[in-house]
Amino acid sequence: MSFPPCYWLIAVPTAGNAETTKRQLGNSVGAYGRVHDFVLPTLKVGTRLDDLISLSDELAKQDAVVHGVVKKIQRGYEEIVVNKPAPPQRGQKKEDESKKKKKKKKNKDEGKPVAALKINNNLLPSEFTEKFRWSSRIPIPRSLSACVSDLAKEVRTADDDVKNHLQKFNDVRTTLEAIEKKESGTLLVRSLAEYVEEKDVVESGYLSTLLVVVPIDKSKQFESSYWTLEAKDKERKANSSASKGEREGESEEELEEKEEIPEDETPAEKEAREAEAKEKARKARLPQCDSIVPNTLKKLHADKEFVLYKLVVLKKGPHELEYVKAVLRSEKYTVRPFLFDPDQEKKLKEEQHALAVQRYDRWKYLVQFLKTRFSDVFVKWMHLKAIRVFVEAVLRYGLEEGPNYQYCLVQPKKGNDVRVRKTLATLYANLNHNLDGTGNKEEDDELLNSQFGEFYPYVSVTVDLRDDDD
Repeated sequence: MSFPPCYWLIAVPTAGNAETTKRQLGNSVGAYGRVHDFVLPTLKVGTRLDDLISLSDELAKQDAVVHGVVKKIQRGYEEIVVNKPAPPQRGQKKEDESKKKKKKKKNKDEGKPVAALKINNNLLPSEFTEKFRWSSRIPIPRSLSACVSDLAKEVRTADDDVKNHLQKFNDVRTTLEAIEKKESGTLLVRSLAEYVEEKDVVESGYLSTLLVVVPIDKSKQFESSYWTLEAKDKERKANSSASKGEREGESEEELEEKEEIPEDETPAEKEAREAEAKEKARKARLPQCDSIVPNTLKKLHADKEFVLYKLVVLKKGPHELEYVKAVLRSEKYTVRPFLFDPDQEKKLKEEQHALAVQRYDRWKYLVQFLKTRFSDVFVKWMHLKAIRVFVEAVLRYGLEEGPNYQYCLVQPKKGNDVRVRKTLATLYANLNHNLDGTGNKEEDDELLNSQFGEFYPYVSVTVDLRDDDD
């Protein structure tokens, strides 16, 4: 039967014979679990009851906080180890080979468990817990309150350090992934530097070059009609305006400048005059010269979804250029902003490589950093547990017991929690003192359970090392 890494750190008075107490406990629990020694040095505590109660409350709070930091570091470590980046390599060919190797290795390692974090580089958390001894790096405190405060402060510092290093790593990773996503994306998002040569770009006082991305299913239509898009758009607007004028009884031009109508105008003359005014208004809206220059279209690149074209436009003013872009957008064509730089592609590759190097170096450092921080925080957590069980024992049994407490880790077999609790309750039934002097044990238990949750005649502090999915 399996032993899940969940323990009960218990404390009971020894009545002057620790070996007998330990042997009795081992014999009673042995069929349903294991018992491990938990060795504590002689700790000192004040005599004021209110100080002890405050310290007990603070220990319970810090126990939960530090446990959360331990789990956070563990999850962060597992996440970055699973998502190990490939070592950076220069050159497209090498990059492609690296991606193939990475994919092959990922498939091979898929489902492989992450190496467990260890304490002091050699002990699993469960092994360290079962072999706990007070660390020489943590002086035996004269003031438990000061010791708890110092340990909590050191854990907060470690937590902040972990957050900062994880954030720095994630910032680099996010930036690089955004670049890689663009590089592997469509022509709508990826860099165009590798597809545009210097000869493709025309820039002067009168001409400018636009790069247009067209859906591949509309490419033939675009190639045959790109230079007429402006004229069609303006004619469509002119006809729309003329129709509006007809509905309102007169065109905009008639509102701005009314012609003198002869008093003796015949119906035929009136009809001819109105037709002439409409035609005049329509022609006024048509350009004398469109901005898009015919026969300047060039196909630069195509992928599975889009085609990249370049075309030349006349510089007739900033508003006219924006109008051309708006016309293209209205037809579901995308104008990509682009400023030609002969070294742009090289700069992008160098930036990408530098970020890949930075990501990999930060990853290697972060793995070791999290291992160290996990070990440090876990050790402090177990020392807080040790102080907590001692303080609870003093509050329960009093100072007259002095150092004569027996501390043990009880590890129930899977599915035997209730049975072990019953065994312990029977073994330590004599410790269930009468609280109110009435001799009514049921009322005493009910009172204790209402104040402290589930109450046992022995001190019990849970040490839960199980994963979240256990």
